[in-house]
Amino acid sequence: MESALAFIRLLRPINLAIIGVTMYAMRWGLQYTLLSKTNLFTHFDMTEFDFALSTLVMMLLAGAGNLINDYFDVKVDKLNKPDKVLVGRKVKRRVAMLGHHALNVIAVLITAYLGYTYQHYWAVLIPIAMAALLWFYSMTFKRQFLIGNLVVAALVAVVPLWSGIFELSSLTKTISLIGGDPVDFISETNLWLLGYTGFAFLVTLIREVQKDMEDVRGDKIAGFDTLPVRIGIRAGKRYTSVLLAILFAGVIFASFLIQKFYQVEFSLPMFYTMISLCVMLPLVISWFFVRTAKNKSGFTKASKWSKFCMAGGILIAALLPFWF
Repeated sequence: MESALAFIRLLRPINLAIIGVTMYAMRWGLQYTLLSKTNLFTHFDMTEFDFALSTLVMMLLAGAGNLINDYFDVKVDKLNKPDKVLVGRKVKRRVAMLGHHALNVIAVLITAYLGYTYQHYWAVLIPIAMAALLWFYSMTFKRQFLIGNLVVAALVAVVPLWSGIFELSSLTKTISLIGGDPVDFISETNLWLLGYTGFAFLVTLIREVQKDMEDVRGDKIAGFDTLPVRIGIRAGKRYTSVLLAILFAGVIFASFLIQKFYQVEFSLPMFYTMISLCVMLPLVISWFFVRTAKNKSGFTKASKWSKFCMAGGILIAALLPFWF
């Protein structure tokens, strides 16, 4: 029982739950809201069971990535977080490796089924590519200057796009068949999804650098060439501050576009309140902890507030039906 619970901890169930919530926020908060206001078609083509499977694909890939990351990081984790090392102690190394392979295979098989069902055959290449990137990230990319950060940010950014990969293609055909014009709906939905993709990419990139500064001592001993190891903590703080400023400016710009295109049908005061409290405020607090951090604890707090920013963005997507 203890080893089973430890295995579950290795999967990072809270992070997997966040992926699941993100997928459903994109589906029922964002996509359904935009679909409903077109008056073209008011229900999804993709069944709830199939969408749950597509959500499971992302969760399985993330879980597999967590397993292989901990598998290869036993030595450095003993330096950075010795109390949290589970592989080799409570979970056998071969069990972690077998679990990694099993989760990836299941994710690919599910995607093959979905690709066949919705005639999106090439989609199976996505989990294969993600699994490969996570493997090489754990083996080598995370030890290289900036590459590991960019890989993780790109993989997290796939989640919003994945939420519509089967549905939007199917809906395009269905709306056309009933005599409607899907172009505006698809363009608008893709714009929102791309916005969330960029948001997820930047927040994750910021968090990865913050975590590198948090773990700089152990990474330096282990020979990692992370950004703070190469350029130092002070320069790392400046780099993170620039990314936070870019993200802050991006949120303001996106809010301006929303005001321009939805000024009549959108509950703007409530939206701006949510943006301010759930996204901008966590960004400012995260920046404050980065600038004032003098030890590991400060960077840990900064990383947590960046995570709150991500959660706030997801919450806004989930609440979109109440504002249109």
